[in-house]
Amino acid sequence: MPQVRNARPRRDRRGTVLIIALALLILGSALLAGSSSASRATGRAARTYEAVALGDAESRSMAANYLMGWSAAEDSLTVGGDLSTSRVDTIASFGATPVVSTIRLKRLSALRFVLAVECRIGPPASVLAIRRMRIVLQRAAPADSTVPPPPPVPIRHWAASDLY
Repeated sequence: MPQVRNARPRRDRRGTVLIIALALLILGSALLAGSSSASRATGRAARTYEAVALGDAESRSMAANYLMGWSAAEDSLTVGGDLSTSRVDTIASFGATPVVSTIRLKRLSALRFVLAVECRIGPPASVLAIRRMRIVLQRAAPADSTVPPPPPVPIRHWAASDLY
C-alpha cells in the first residue's frame, strides 16, 4: 500500500509565540513614547498659555501705572518727540521668569499721544510670549491756565489695540 502524505505540511509553531510577544513589546514602547511626547507638548502649551496671560496682565498694569504717574516730562515733549523706558522684573510665582517691559510714549499733536507697551516673558534666548499693546491718548483742552491739566485719557474709539 502506498503511503499517504498530509496535504498540508506541519509547521513548527514554537517561534510564533516569541514573535507575537516581541511585537506586543514594540507596540507598548511606541504607545509609551507617544504618551510621553503628548504629555510634554501639553505641559509646554500650558506654560505658554500662562505666559501669554501674564504678559497681558503685565502690559495692562504697566500702562495704567505709567498713566497714573504722568508728569511734566511727558507734557514737555515736542510734537513728534518720544520717551522710552524699560524695566526688568522676575516673577517668582512663574518660576523666577524674567519679564522685560518697555514703554514708549510718542506725542502726535498738541493734545494727542500714543503709548506703546511691550512685555517679553521669559529669558532673552527663549522668549515664551510677547505682548504688545498701544493706546491712543487725548488731553482735554485747557480751560484755565492756573489749574494743572489732568493726564490724558484713552480715546474711546481707539482706546487699546493688540499687535501680534
